[in-house]
Amino acid sequence: MLARVDFFSDLSKKELKRIAQLLTPVNVDAGYVLTREGALGEEFFVIFDGEATVTQDGRTVATLKAGDFFGELALLTNMKRKATVTATTAMSLGVLTWSEFDAMLDDAPEVMRKLLHDVASILAEHLDY
Repeated sequence: MLARVDFFSDLSKKELKRIAQLLTPVNVDAGYVLTREGALGEEFFVIFDGEATVTQDGRTVATLKAGDFFGELALLTNMKRKATVTATTAMSLGVLTWSEFDAMLDDAPEVMRKLLHDVASILAEHLDY
């Protein structure tokens, strides 16, 4: 399943296998709150099936679906969550705790490069110069 997630598509079979060993599979029902805005981030999520709504200050700002991931910024920065993510359908996810996320970055340097690119893109969108 990981190979079908764009974020992991460039990884070797060995790297994918290691990440699969780190991930904990989780199934949740529609309505389940995966992250809460303002809470400390303790997990990284990869969506294998289902959809979730992302809200900030009560406003819907995005919809996440199979192949998407979230939670990396809170783990990278040790900052509070910037949004609430709620399952809008039943979902199947892979979850990494902070220590598992850290191990993933050590074991798969390509993931760190992609994360740096994503973080730089987010920063560029919010800079005025």
